[in-house]
Amino acid sequence: MELLPEELQKSLAEGPGPLVTISGRKMPLQEGFDDYVVDYLARIWPLGEMPGMDAFFVSNMMIERLRFEGYSDDWESQFTEDVLRATQLSHQQVSTAFMRSEDFVRYYEPYLNTEEG
Repeated sequence: MELLPEELQKSLAEGPGPLVTISGRKMPLQEGFDDYVVDYLARIWPLGEMPGMDAFFVSNMMIERLRFEGYSDDWESQFTEDVLRATQLSHQQVSTAFMRSEDFVRYYEPYLNTEEG
């Protein structure tokens, strides 16, 4: 939450606390990091998708509690097994939660070495 603008932090602090809406799952990383998938792509609730507010990655290990589960049916369950999990297994991918230290540094280094000019 400390990465958000101060005004937004104050506003969210008055509500139920930091919550997210999941908008994607088992997302592949950029080229060169084919061994990994991101568990979930999320957005800050209640803001959702807004200009200047990028979606961010969430590991299943970061989730403390599920407040609401969206629509699900037999087709979605089958899709999860036959497509998402099968693809992850066939490509021998693991969650970014288990990313090797050297890959973690290599992946995030471009974001950390930005200079303001």
